[in-house]
Amino acid sequence: MLDIKALLSTFAEDAILQDMADPGRLHHGRDEIRSFLQDYFSGLRDLSVEILTLATSGEKVVGEIEVLATYIAPPYSPEHARPVVLRYVVIDTVRGGLVHHERF
Repeated sequence: MLDIKALLSTFAEDAILQDMADPGRLHHGRDEIRSFLQDYFSGLRDLSVEILTLATSGEKVVGEIEVLATYIAPPYSPEHARPVVLRYVVIDTVRGGLVHHERF
């Protein structure tokens, strides 16, 4: 299981997370981001993450990641799971060592 508490600790208290699958819906602050992450990752198990590319410029960090997981959310289930490969590009604005804005 993904350590959401550890992941959340990398975000500033007033951070904004933007999932580009639904770009108009912003998740403001750690509580909303926690809720989003818990919901998002609840349908995945056996997660592994590989960073394929990482670049920085000033306050910007851009990473290309590949996630291998077992998908258990509908229409699948823990008994009838499906292996998946998810590829993301993540763009963060980092200040003081914490993420203030993330788009993926």
